[in-house]
Amino acid sequence: MTAGGAMTTAGGAMTTAGGADQLGDGAQVTASLEIPAGSTVTIPAGANITAAPGVVITVRGVLSVASSDMHARIATAAPSPDQAHSWGGIVVESGGRLDADGLDLAGAATALTVNAGSLGARYDDGTITDAQVPFQIAVAARLDTKHAATRAASPANSTPPTSTTTPRPPSWPASS
Repeated sequence: MTAGGAMTTAGGAMTTAGGADQLGDGAQVTASLEIPAGSTVTIPAGANITAAPGVVITVRGVLSVASSDMHARIATAAPSPDQAHSWGGIVVESGGRLDADGLDLAGAATALTVNAGSLGARYDDGTITDAQVPFQIAVAARLDTKHAATRAASPANSTPPTSTTTPRPPSWPASS
């Protein structure tokens, strides 16, 4: 489906103004979404967007996010998603462009894929959390990023290590 048709919205989350679509706060993307060539979709600062399991946002046009002060977020509804509950992520295809400043991505199988022929992919000041694969960049593709981070979820039932001392190899002299 294309922008404007693949979602259930809460609070009028997908709007069209002057030929540009906006994926706004409260959007619930329930099926994969394609931003076609020649189209621009903007995600405003502070928008919280929920993606259903398996949903992929494919960018053949432009996806723009400018919210470095108040991050926008796309996440699955599952608190600690496994592969069956994760969303697919954002795929920048040939001819597509991602211009993201301040976009957090959580619970995606592959958070950000950049394929050959894309017109540019920039991911700045964002955090990717709980992704099985944070970035996948094809040969001849390029992703520019600064001040971005990836984080894995802490396992709920993990046992902390019993010792914080690292044993010395036998070749090290004993300390006095």
